[in-house]
Amino acid sequence: GATLTPARRAFSRRQNCENYEANQAFTPATVSAPRTVAEVVTVVEGARSASTTLRAVGGCAAMSNADATKGHLIHTYQLMNAKPEKLNKTLTGDLAGKHIYWLGAAASINKVVDALAALEPSLAMPNLGGWMGQTVIGAIMPGPHGSGIKSPPLCDFAHAIHYVAGDGKQYIIQKAAGPLEDDDMPDGATLVSDDDE
Repeated sequence: GATLTPARRAFSRRQNCENYEANQAFTPATVSAPRTVAEVVTVVEGARSASTTLRAVGGCAAMSNADATKGHLIHTYQLMNAKPEKLNKTLTGDLAGKHIYWLGAAASINKVVDALAALEPSLAMPNLGGWMGQTVIGAIMPGPHGSGIKSPPLCDFAHAIHYVAGDGKQYIIQKAAGPLEDDDMPDGATLVSDDDE
C-alpha cells in the first residue's frame, strides 16, 4: 500500500482504504496523516481552497460506510498523544478533587488505559465499552456503554472537545458550566461554552 505522508505534503497519492472488519472499502482522491492540530488546520484550509470534500477517520472501525469519501481523507492516527496531559488548574463545584486530562483524539483506548495506570497515583477510566481498540474519539462519539450498568457511557466523561471547523478555525467546545476559561485556550482556539452547541 501507499505510504502516508505528513500534512505538510498534504495531498498525497490515492490509497485504498478498508475498515477494521473488511466489509467497507473505498479509494479517496488524496490522503494525509497530520501530526499536530496546526497540520490539521493546514489540510482543512487546503481542502477548502481546492473545493475538495474531506473526511477524518481514526481506527476505521465503523461497520457502515461512514468513513468513505471520494475526496480527501485525513488519517488521525498520528494525533495520538496517548500520554494524558493534566489540566493545570484548581477545579471547583462538581469537579472539585477530580482529575481532568487532555487526550489525543486518535489515541487508542488501550494505550490511554496503560498511560493512566502508569501515573502516580495510578488512575483508571470510569467506564469502558467491550473493545479497547477504538480511538478516544471513536469511543466517545457513539457513546458505547461499558460493563458498569450504573455508570454513564464514556461520552459523558468528556468535558471538552478541540474541534477544527471546515474553515480551519479552531474551537474548544464545552458545557456552559465547563472547567475551561479563555486563559486556558491554546493559540488560535476560541472557547465555546454552551449546552446547545
